[in-house]
Amino acid sequence: MVRPAAILFDMDGTLADSFEGIGRALNTALRETGLPTRELTWVHGHVGRGMHELVVDAAGPGAAPAVVGEVESRCLAAYRLIFPEQTSPLPGAREVLSWCHSGTGGRVAVVSNKLSGLSQEWMRRFDLDRFVALVVGPDTYGVRKPDPGAVLPVLSRFGVDPADALLVGDMVVDAATGR
Repeated sequence: MVRPAAILFDMDGTLADSFEGIGRALNTALRETGLPTRELTWVHGHVGRGMHELVVDAAGPGAAPAVVGEVESRCLAAYRLIFPEQTSPLPGAREVLSWCHSGTGGRVAVVSNKLSGLSQEWMRRFDLDRFVALVVGPDTYGVRKPDPGAVLPVLSRFGVDPADALLVGDMVVDAATGR
């Protein structure tokens, strides 16, 4: 067996240059609810665990659950309007996915903490979906990275043992998921 037998990719920051769009959507929601906005560097450091966690961090300690819910709802609505048009593939993403697809017999997946429909839409828009067998998010299996339940079902569908797989990402949550 060729190793790795399967390659799983994170999306934001790994395949997609999505930080600016996420930051714009977050700041739109924060402004609309009267909360202070966040710099792009702050967004870079807080993306990766999912929209809810990003909003909790942005709203700040002690933010009421109703406020967090309102910011999250507005952020997701704003993000849907600008994504995927304002999110481009990172340089080399297509070539890497193509190479991995060829080298693994098509056992390539995207495992993101972004909702799977948004990730799938983005993959289709840039014709990257042809290199990826599965695109999953927290809504697929009911868990988020770093929970192993986010990746183990993918590997099971591929018939690949976790020791024979590689997870590629850019955040601490991806490294924890790989472990």
